[in-house]
Amino acid sequence: MLVSGKGRSRAAWAMALSLGMTVWTACGGGDEDPAPRDGSAVNPDGSPGDASNLPGTGGLAGGADGAPDGLGLPDTGGVALDGGGVGGGGGNVVNTCQGTGLAISNQPGASRAPALSWDGTQYAVVWGDARADAPGVYLARLTAAGVPVGGSVPLLVGAGSVLTKNAEIAALPAGGFVIVWEDCEAPTNDPNMPCAAWSVKSRTLDASYAPQGAVANTLSAGKAVERRPYVHTALGRTFVTYRDAQPMGGLTLEVVHVAVLDAAGAEATTPAPVVLSNPGRNTAFPYLSGNDSALALAYVVGGASADVKVALYDANLTNTADVFVRQGMPGDATNVQAAWAGDAWVLAWEDRRSGTEVVWAAQVSGDGATVSPAVALSNGNSNWPSVASDGMNAVVLFYNFPDGAQVVRQSLDANGALAGPAQGITVAGSQDARFPDVIFNGTTQTYAVVYEDRRCGEVVFQPL
Repeated sequence: MLVSGKGRSRAAWAMALSLGMTVWTACGGGDEDPAPRDGSAVNPDGSPGDASNLPGTGGLAGGADGAPDGLGLPDTGGVALDGGGVGGGGGNVVNTCQGTGLAISNQPGASRAPALSWDGTQYAVVWGDARADAPGVYLARLTAAGVPVGGSVPLLVGAGSVLTKNAEIAALPAGGFVIVWEDCEAPTNDPNMPCAAWSVKSRTLDASYAPQGAVANTLSAGKAVERRPYVHTALGRTFVTYRDAQPMGGLTLEVVHVAVLDAAGAEATTPAPVVLSNPGRNTAFPYLSGNDSALALAYVVGGASADVKVALYDANLTNTADVFVRQGMPGDATNVQAAWAGDAWVLAWEDRRSGTEVVWAAQVSGDGATVSPAVALSNGNSNWPSVASDGMNAVVLFYNFPDGAQVVRQSLDANGALAGPAQGITVAGSQDARFPDVIFNGTTQTYAVVYEDRRCGEVVFQPL
């Protein structure tokens, strides 16, 4: 049985978790473009993949000699990691990332911005992949212990361009799964703006994660904004949200689009999609969560004094509340995330009130009537918060920059207060870990995270 952020109270939520029900709390997002170091298909030392694949077209900049790689970071050495050459089918997954996680992608340097889910028996990880021979969305499955299911290599579940990114996954109410992602329709030669028009795609998978249908659905296309789709199942339906754009008052401004997906992963016309907009201001960074009685949409109304808000909807997308979580503060805010924690919504976002990016968090009561004072979770230069809850307490993972980038965990108690100091999840200095996505596994009663480690160029899974 799948539990999609459900629970009328903390006690009911905790009971569902104790019975091993699945809690879907996949997160992820951010305003930084999660681009890989490069799209090469060779080992980090520049040597080709194993004999079963053709050699790649160029190695990562830096190798066993310790020369800097493309990020200007020290290279970790020329460990032989099969990347699957151009034209090859991908190779074995070998863990060369320095830390306690398991590298699960098989194309060093090409993997970016993963998302994690648990279906009651296994994890599924999806990510955008820029490998030159077969770019698109890839999926890997893992046991509760993090062992690749059947020893299989990642599966291409959505063909795309080398700019494919921000993949997300959710269970469908009638069985199977749906993935959403964004892709480029009009690539350019400008490294600062590599795409002039984006589209949001979706595709369904059956219960064994096999892709369904010959091609993906296109949910929205042709606008020059980053899309950031998110998908969530609650209230007996699967919902999608993404950033869009439309003309308003002589300007083209970003808006937030929310819709129901049908069993084929296409947008339903009933109920009618919802569009949130604000005159003269971009409305962006949407994210979905849910419980037994409401769908929660967290989003940002941008500007020099940005607002963070959460809107609540019923199953027919009728709005029941629209609450300010941040208002009247200086500076911008981005990348808001949310999770249901038993009797309150926990939100976390990037906040520039101090002039640099700091991750803040706050609680909102289930009906939206009460908002707790926000609390800072970091002390500066922190990005990409991801939130999950065990039904009572919550954790927020993000990355900051002590040396390279480090994924950090901050726990919150049932009242939304800090529960102890922040803990480093990855190894500062020897990893360059970014874009974490944390979930709570209701079967094992543990948290798990996936992230992108740019130092070894892999998607990494790590139990917490």
